[in-house]
Amino acid sequence: MKAKIYVRYLLSGLTDNERTIALPTIFAELPVDNILTPDDFIQQTDQKTVFHIESLPGQYDNQVDALQQCLMLQTGRDDFSIRIFTTITLDGDINSNQLHIIQNWLVNPMEKQVVP
Repeated sequence: MKAKIYVRYLLSGLTDNERTIALPTIFAELPVDNILTPDDFIQQTDQKTVFHIESLPGQYDNQVDALQQCLMLQTGRDDFSIRIFTTITLDGDINSNQLHIIQNWLVNPMEKQVVP
Protein backbone atom coordinates (compact mmCIF):
# COMPACT_ATOMS: atom_id res chain seq x y z
CA MET A 1 0.00 0.00 0.00
CA LYS A 2 1.18 3.50 -0.84
CA ALA A 3 -0.06 6.62 0.96
CA LYS A 4 0.18 10.29 0.04
CA ILE A 5 -0.68 13.29 2.16
CA TYR A 6 -2.02 16.50 0.66
CA VAL A 7 -2.77 19.74 2.49
CA ARG A 8 -5.78 21.42 0.93
CA TYR A 9 -6.90 24.97 1.57
CA LEU A 10 -10.44 26.23 1.08
CA LEU A 11 -10.14 29.98 0.67
CA SER A 12 -13.04 32.37 0.39
CA GLY A 13 -13.11 36.13 0.23
CA LEU A 14 -9.83 36.55 -1.67
CA THR A 15 -9.61 38.07 -5.13
CA ASP A 16 -7.95 36.05 -7.90
CA ASN A 17 -4.95 38.38 -7.76
CA GLU A 18 -4.60 38.02 -3.97
CA ARG A 19 -4.85 34.23 -4.28
CA THR A 20 -2.24 34.17 -7.05
CA ILE A 21 0.20 36.16 -4.93
CA ALA A 22 -0.51 34.20 -1.71
CA LEU A 23 -0.20 30.66 -3.11
CA PRO A 24 3.59 30.59 -3.63
CA THR A 25 4.42 32.97 -0.76
CA ILE A 26 2.13 31.98 2.12
CA PHE A 27 0.62 28.59 1.32
CA ALA A 28 3.58 26.75 -0.17
CA GLU A 29 7.34 26.45 -0.01
CA LEU A 30 8.15 26.19 -3.69
CA PRO A 31 11.36 24.14 -3.35
CA VAL A 32 9.48 21.33 -1.57
CA ASP A 33 5.75 21.76 -2.28
CA ASN A 34 3.72 21.20 -5.40
CA ILE A 35 0.75 23.49 -6.00
CA LEU A 36 -2.07 21.58 -7.67
CA THR A 37 -5.18 22.96 -9.31
CA PRO A 38 -8.44 21.24 -8.39
CA ASP A 39 -8.38 19.41 -11.74
CA ASP A 40 -4.79 18.21 -11.15
CA PHE A 41 -5.76 16.99 -7.69
CA ILE A 42 -8.75 15.04 -9.02
CA GLN A 43 -6.58 13.48 -11.72
CA GLN A 44 -3.89 12.43 -9.21
CA THR A 45 -6.36 10.95 -6.74
CA ASP A 46 -8.64 9.17 -9.22
CA GLN A 47 -9.03 5.44 -8.53
CA LYS A 48 -7.59 5.77 -5.02
CA THR A 49 -9.12 5.59 -1.56
CA VAL A 50 -9.37 9.17 -0.33
CA PHE A 51 -10.42 10.70 2.97
CA HIS A 52 -10.15 14.17 4.46
CA ILE A 53 -9.38 15.29 8.00
CA GLU A 54 -10.09 18.72 9.46
CA SER A 55 -10.26 20.37 12.86
CA LEU A 56 -13.53 20.09 14.75
CA PRO A 57 -15.79 23.14 14.49
CA GLY A 58 -14.77 25.64 17.15
CA GLN A 59 -11.42 23.93 17.73
CA TYR A 60 -8.50 26.38 17.66
CA ASP A 61 -6.22 25.68 14.71
CA ASN A 62 -2.88 27.47 14.98
CA GLN A 63 -2.11 26.87 11.30
CA VAL A 64 -5.32 28.66 10.24
CA ASP A 65 -4.55 31.47 12.67
CA ALA A 66 -1.02 31.91 11.29
CA LEU A 67 -2.27 31.87 7.68
CA GLN A 68 -4.96 34.44 8.49
CA GLN A 69 -2.38 36.74 10.08
CA CYS A 70 -0.07 36.44 7.05
CA LEU A 71 -2.95 37.16 4.67
CA MET A 72 -4.03 40.16 6.75
CA LEU A 73 -0.51 41.56 6.47
CA GLN A 74 -0.39 40.90 2.74
CA THR A 75 -3.87 42.14 1.82
CA GLY A 76 -4.61 44.68 4.56
CA ARG A 77 -8.02 43.02 5.04
CA ASP A 78 -9.56 40.47 7.36
CA ASP A 79 -12.82 39.64 5.56
CA PHE A 80 -11.82 36.21 4.27
CA SER A 81 -11.93 32.68 5.63
CA ILE A 82 -9.64 29.68 5.48
CA ARG A 83 -10.33 26.01 6.09
CA ILE A 84 -7.56 23.44 6.03
CA PHE A 85 -8.03 19.80 5.14
CA THR A 86 -5.42 17.09 5.35
CA THR A 87 -6.25 14.70 2.54
CA ILE A 88 -4.91 11.16 2.66
CA THR A 89 -4.86 8.98 -0.45
CA LEU A 90 -4.26 5.26 -0.21
CA ASP A 91 -3.25 3.31 -3.29
CA GLY A 92 -4.00 -0.38 -3.12
CA ASP A 93 -6.76 -2.75 -2.13
CA ILE A 94 -8.22 -1.58 1.18
CA ASN A 95 -11.44 -2.86 2.66
CA SER A 96 -13.72 -0.73 4.84
CA ASN A 97 -12.48 -2.34 8.06
CA GLN A 98 -8.85 -1.53 7.22
CA LEU A 99 -9.83 2.03 6.26
CA HIS A 100 -11.64 2.46 9.59
CA ILE A 101 -8.53 1.25 11.48
CA ILE A 102 -6.29 3.68 9.55
CA GLN A 103 -8.66 6.61 10.17
CA ASN A 104 -8.90 5.82 13.89
CA TRP A 105 -5.12 5.70 14.11
CA LEU A 106 -4.67 9.06 12.34
CA VAL A 107 -7.52 11.07 13.87
CA ASN A 108 -7.62 12.25 17.46
CA PRO A 109 -11.41 12.65 17.97
CA MET A 110 -10.84 15.40 20.54
CA GLU A 111 -9.30 17.67 17.86
CA LYS A 112 -10.06 16.39 14.39
CA GLN A 113 -12.76 14.70 12.35
CA VAL A 114 -13.01 12.78 9.11
CA VAL A 115 -15.11 14.73 6.62
CA PRO A 116 -16.69 13.55 3.36
